Amino acid sequence: MPTDDNLSSRRARLGERLQRLRKATGVSGRKMAADLGWSQPKISRTEAGLNVPPIEDIRRWLDYCDAPEQQKQEMLGLAEEVATEVVTHRELNRGGHAAQQRVRIKHDADADLISIYQPEVIPGLLQTPEYTRRLLLATGSATPDSVAESVAARLERQAIIYDESKTIHAVITETALAWQPWPASVSREQLDRLRTLAALPNVHIGIVSREQQKKAPTSNSFVLTHWPDGAMDVVVESLTAEVTITDPDGVAVYQDMFKHQQQYAAYGEDALPLLERVAGELD
Repeated sequence: MPTDDNLSSRRARLGERLQRLRKATGVSGRKMAADLGWSQPKISRTEAGLNVPPIEDIRRWLDYCDAPEQQKQEMLGLAEEVATEVVTHRELNRGGHAAQQRVRIKHDADADLISIYQPEVIPGLLQTPEYTRRLLLATGSATPDSVAESVAARLERQAIIYDESKTIHAVITETALAWQPWPASVSREQLDRLRTLAALPNVHIGIVSREQQKKAPTSNSFVLTHWPDGAMDVVVESLTAEVTITDPDGVAVYQDMFKHQQQYAAYGEDALPLLERVAGELD
């Protein structure tokens, strides 16, 4: 049963009800997955409220468990609500920023590909501890009393970078690299970390220059997560909320946007002059 304070209440409720249905049949998650041609982690993620399958998969789940028609309609309605779900930062952070990071660790645990577009700041998975600390305090995401726990949770989440079974793609704008509401030493250390991480075989960091930003399509920051069984979701950030999209058509829009951004980004040796330019302009 989902217990994480930072899960969406609607997603958690759907996962809990689906889990109850499965258990009522006396069938294990492993057997159900085999019977439906799914992976066992897909069952676990759904029941934990960490991921919502497409509506058609929910329908197959309900049919497999022989749910009554009225219950089917209620749960399909709930599934449609969370296929594109808006959750305020207040709701997400009600258990604290560190708790939210621990939910994301579970969400990402079985993923094989994470694609990040960030036009404003360095993505969390790539941040230095000091950059994280300063950013959380600057944005009010953590308080002086809670920031140490939040930074530790962020570092724990970053362990995924060093798992070579997972591929990390990040596209960052030069504007995001240059944002500097803190001493230049913090930004220089962060730029050095990007150089180090870009050398990892499973990490691919592209930078969209100021010149290319004039041509590239615009978008809020977002994160696309892909699992080996083909499941995907996208989380889009706004100032006040996160939008989580699991509807395949909606996810496809962001897949296309990420591909567009990659076309405008510089990688590897081509990105080094951009990092050097930003570093040279720090004061």
